[in-house]
Amino acid sequence: MQINTYEDYRTDDFIVSCAGHKKEDRPYIKEVVLNIKKYLYDVNIKTRVNVGAGTFMLEIFSKRLVKFYEKLGLPIGKKEELSVPRAVYKDDDFLKAFLRGLADTDGSLMFKRKYKDRHYYPVLKISNSCREFILEISKILDDFGISNYTHLGESYLDRRTDKTYTKHNLYLNGSKRVKKWMEEISFNNPKHLTKYLVWKKFEFCPPRTTLEERIKILEDKKDPKKYY
Repeated sequence: MQINTYEDYRTDDFIVSCAGHKKEDRPYIKEVVLNIKKYLYDVNIKTRVNVGAGTFMLEIFSKRLVKFYEKLGLPIGKKEELSVPRAVYKDDDFLKAFLRGLADTDGSLMFKRKYKDRHYYPVLKISNSCREFILEISKILDDFGISNYTHLGESYLDRRTDKTYTKHNLYLNGSKRVKKWMEEISFNNPKHLTKYLVWKKFEFCPPRTTLEERIKILEDKKDPKKYY
């Protein structure tokens, strides 16, 4: 969320936005996030491609919605201090939906080779710049019986800005933990879901495939072995 102030105008822009990869995240943002926002808030929603950043964006210009999210405890601007809104804790289904949305947007699902020739070992990773937030998510997962571990204070170079930042990571490693996640939480983002389904069907998922390629693999129109 952000508020843009203009000295030459009497009004400010109150913006709620969501951005993801221009191809991999586009179906999720356009078909899932957009429809949920429309259903819940009855607002006008704009979508566009940010060519420079390589992202597909959803934008809502609404002071009412920004103020509503603020009351829930969501901060304006960079989320350096973040926590799960208290209202989400009222119901386990809310918590699971929150976790699903978090993984859909801030999570990644990858598969490693480890001891085999193909990428068979699943790893679900969720990253955030707020240490306390990652620890809170870890505790929620523990309460749901989903084993996880955290790696806090990792430095990384953002090539877009050429600056070094610190992030905190949560991991679910191995088939047992990822399957438990799918049973309890799952995904709504096709980017992650297709990776999981390819792995479930073939017991491996080749890296660096596109969403379109994974759909074709699931439809038996492409052979995943040919990526090796």
